[in-house]
Amino acid sequence: MILKGNDLVVVMMAMIGFLQQEIKEEVLLELDLYQFISDDEWTEFESDPSYMVGSIKDDWNSLLRNVESGNVTFLDLERLSNVLKAIGASAAG
Repeated sequence: MILKGNDLVVVMMAMIGFLQQEIKEEVLLELDLYQFISDDEWTEFESDPSYMVGSIKDDWNSLLRNVESGNVTFLDLERLSNVLKAIGASAAG
């Protein structure tokens, strides 16, 4: 599968527009801890994965720190996806 950079930007901008329309001031996330599978295991289907624990609060704080310092990395995409998943789960009720 090939993803074009331009298409990624278009999709992300549409999501930003959606969030701006739906979230007026703030979002209350009552959950913090979540389970995830390591990058080494998430495409491995032959064995049972080992689950790890992450924190939405830690992810968000790292994102804010890295954006402020201008030191954004690909790991921040994973952090953002965790935060967005929490928002989606919270909104779905």
